[in-house]
Amino acid sequence: MRLNYLPEHVDIIPINSRYQQTQILSQLRKFLDLDEIKQNHVFLEPKSVPQLQLRPHCVTFNTGKCIFWMFLTKSNNRQCTYLFDKSMHNFWLIKSRFAMDYYKGSLFEVNLFSIKNSSFDGDADTFEEHLLLSDRSKNHLLVLIHSMWLHSGRSLARTTTGSRHELTVETFKNSQYSFNNYDFIEYNFKPYFTYQYIESAWFDYRPQTNYSDEIHGLLFCPQEVGKGNRGWPVSYLLNVAENVKRPKRIVQITRTDQPINFLVRKTGNLDNYQLYLQDKDHQLKFVDIALINDLSTSKLLQNLLKMRSEAVFVCQYDHSFQKWKPVEISDREAPDILTQFSEKRTF
Repeated sequence: MRLNYLPEHVDIIPINSRYQQTQILSQLRKFLDLDEIKQNHVFLEPKSVPQLQLRPHCVTFNTGKCIFWMFLTKSNNRQCTYLFDKSMHNFWLIKSRFAMDYYKGSLFEVNLFSIKNSSFDGDADTFEEHLLLSDRSKNHLLVLIHSMWLHSGRSLARTTTGSRHELTVETFKNSQYSFNNYDFIEYNFKPYFTYQYIESAWFDYRPQTNYSDEIHGLLFCPQEVGKGNRGWPVSYLLNVAENVKRPKRIVQITRTDQPINFLVRKTGNLDNYQLYLQDKDHQLKFVDIALINDLSTSKLLQNLLKMRSEAVFVCQYDHSFQKWKPVEISDREAPDILTQFSEKRTF
C-alpha cells in the first residue's frame, strides 16, 4: 500500500517550523534550482515500443509518480537527510547513513512505500516482525530512489539518465548501505536497463523485489537531455498487462550451477553482445543476449573486443535476471557444446 503520510517514529522527525523549512530550501537552492528539472511523460502504445530502439533509452520500472525529494546536506556541522514533498508543504528529518561526501549536497527523487517484507529478495519467510524498531507498526518504510539530480554539490540537471543512475549505484557502493530487520527505513534504488533486457527485468527481476505490487509497467527515459529552448525530451510510460506471457527462448539451459564457455559476439550496439554455443554438429547456435549490467563488465568487453568482433568468454549465470554474464576471457578456442549439459530446445 502506498503511503500518503509518514508514520510517527523515532527515525522520522516532522519539521513543522516554516522558518526551518525555508532554511532547508535555501540550502538546496545554493546548488540547484528545482525549476531546472523539467520532466515530460507520455503514455506509449505497445505497438510503438520497437520504435524506441532507434534512439538510446534507459528503461526502469514505473512505480507511479514521484512526489518526494530527499536532500542530503549539513546543518550545524551535522549530517542531515531531509525528506519533503514536491508541494513544499511537508518536511521531515529522517535517519540515513550514506558516505560523508554525499552530505555536501545531494538530491534524490524518491517514491515512498510501506513494505511488510523487509527482505529484498522477496522471501517473506525470513521477515520477523518483532525485530522492527516500532511495536506500533508491522511495516517498514521503503525509500525507493528513482533518480539523482544533485551529487555532492554538483548539479546533474543536464546529464544523461544513464550517468545519473551510475552515480546512484556508486552512492550505495561507497556507503555500503544495507538494510537489516532492526531498521525502520530501507533505502534502495530502481534498476535501469537497456532495451534488450526488458524481458529479463520484467519476468525475472521484478518478482524478486519487495515493491513488485507497486510496479505498474515500464518507463523509457531518453539518454539525451534538454538544451536551451529546444525543450526537454519526452519519457514514455508503458502499462504492462498482468497476464502477459513470456516469449519462448531459442535455447533454455537448465544447468546453471557452473560457468559455461560462450562465444561472445559484438552486434555494433553498445553493451549489446550475443551468446553462442555449439550443437552436436559443431554449428553455432544463438542462445541469448549477454547480461552487461555494470560498468566493470561493460569496460571488460569493450577492451577485450576492441580489435576483434568475437571471443570465447567464461560466463556465470545471474539468477536475478536469469541471464549469462561474461566474467573473464576463456582459454578455450571454441564455445562449449550443447550436448555436454542439459538444455531445452524450442528450435
